[in-house]
Parts: sequence; C-alpha cells; structure tokens
Amino acid sequence: MHHQARTAMKIATLALVLMMASATLSIPASLAQGDRMGARTVVRTWLVRWPAKHRSRYWVLQMPEPLAGARSGHIYINGFQVDTSFTKSADFIVACAHRDPAFASGTLHLAAGTIYTLVVLTSGGCTPPGASVAGTLTRVKVVLTLY
Repeated sequence: MHHQARTAMKIATLALVLMMASATLSIPASLAQGDRMGARTVVRTWLVRWPAKHRSRYWVLQMPEPLAGARSGHIYINGFQVDTSFTKSADFIVACAHRDPAFASGTLHLAAGTIYTLVVLTSGGCTPPGASVAGTLTRVKVVLTLY
C-alpha cells in the first residue's frame, strides 16, 4: 500500500472512531436531560410544514419506546404544549392569536414498543399585522418522562 493510501485510511478510521464516540456520548446526554428535575426524559423533535391557509394536515410521527418505559408524554408545537397525556386530545391556538388563528392538536399512543405521535395542524388566515404561518416550517417536540 502506498504511503498516501495508508495515511488516508488512518484518517478515515480516526474520523469513524470519533463519530462513534460522539454518538455514544450524545445518547446518554439526551436521556439524562430531566435528571435536574428529578425524572429522566427523552426528547425527540421533527420539523413539519404548516398547510396552506385555512387547511388542515396531519402527520403520524413515530419513535421506539425507550427501554425504561414511558410514564407520560407531552407534545409541543411552536413552543406551546398541545397534549398532556397518552389519551387526551384537544385543539390549541399556537399562532396568530386574535388574528384568524392557527390551531394544533396532538395525541400520543403507545403500541407494541413504538410511540406514535398524531399531530394535526390547521392554519388560519393570520390576518395582518404579522406574517401567516401557512407554508412555513414548525418544530414538533415530544418530551417523554421515563419510569
């Protein structure tokens, strides 16, 4: 093997080892986010796009159930909590309050080791002043509290 090929192989191996080490370190850090609050939590986020004005759209997002088991969960959209349990669902204003608002609802369901998150976004007109949410990206965050 040429000297350049061996050097490239060593650099690639080192990069792979560093990536694996950083992934290994980041997993426990994400699981331990709630340790300061006395409970362990797992946080998962997705980016979804708001539908056109006065339209609704839904997503079914999924993640594996953590090994420790999920005791409770919350869904946040646009920073607003829109669900408080695995069995309750309601519509919440999450944007453009008092200006033809945008609504979100969500529910969590646990089945066969998978946590399903159903999220429904309904964009209003968001009359001026201010911008409409229609067509923009928003963050859906699920926070699970573990046993």
